[in-house]
Amino acid sequence: MLAAGAVLLVASLGTSVPVLAAEGPQSTAPVHGRAHWDIDWDEVHSSVQLTDAQKKQLRVTIEQAYQQALMPHAKITAKQAEQAALKAEPKGMVTEVKLHSVHGNVVYLVHMNRDGARSLVVVDAGNGNVLVHKTMMKAHGDD
Repeated sequence: MLAAGAVLLVASLGTSVPVLAAEGPQSTAPVHGRAHWDIDWDEVHSSVQLTDAQKKQLRVTIEQAYQQALMPHAKITAKQAEQAALKAEPKGMVTEVKLHSVHGNVVYLVHMNRDGARSLVVVDAGNGNVLVHKTMMKAHGDD
C-alpha cells in the first residue's frame, strides 16, 4: 500500500515504483521530448496536505522501492562497491552508498569524505570498476 500522495510509475524495467509529484516551481524545459506545463506549484493548494514528517517518510519509502527495483540488475554488492571506492580513495571515509540508474547505467554512487573534502565515486554495478572519481573541496566557511 502506498502512502498518501504517492502515485505509481511503471518503470521500463516492468516494475512499479512509487513517485511523488515534484514540489516547487516547474521548469518549462522539455523533459523526454515533452514540455512541462507552466505551473507555479507554490500557488497550488490541495485539500490533502502532508506534514514534513510524512513527506520525509514518503521520500524514504520511494528511495527504498527504487533501490529494491534495481537490486536484481546489480552483479556486485554495496559492500563490494564500497571496497572499490576505498581502493580509489584509500584514506577516504564512506558516508553513503546507493544503487542508481544513471542514463540507463546501473551504478553505485559512493559518497566519501576525506580531510574536509567530499568525493563521489561511481562504481559499475556489474563488474565493480570505478567509472568516475570526483572530489569537491570544502568551501570556505562550510561546517
